[in-house]
Amino acid sequence: MRKSQKGPFLLAAKRMMREMQHLFNSGSVPWQAVGPFDLRPYITAMLRLCEERHIDNHPIDHLRQVARVLQALPGPIDITELNAAQESAVQYEQWLSSTFPEAFAEMRRQASQRARKHALN
Repeated sequence: MRKSQKGPFLLAAKRMMREMQHLFNSGSVPWQAVGPFDLRPYITAMLRLCEERHIDNHPIDHLRQVARVLQALPGPIDITELNAAQESAVQYEQWLSSTFPEAFAEMRRQASQRARKHALN
């Protein structure tokens, strides 16, 4: 498999991780990153957050699928499985934004402020 085939999946996974980091930090959720693409701490923190807020944690299965593919990536992986994991990352991101709209509104506000700041410089 070529690196170009892995790129969209890795970008989707990284975006999803960044959004979870923002959610955890804005909600004071205790968590600790272990490695650059190790999703175990994210899964644990999301399960805890869903339990605390009485939210259905079924969508975390998408996160688990992304984690399985990330662990398998150093070796060969079927393109169909890679594409399915990319779609899982997108679906999980959509679930995050609809389940935690206040955190995503804050993230968009901060991004807008950064863009304005850079535009003025």
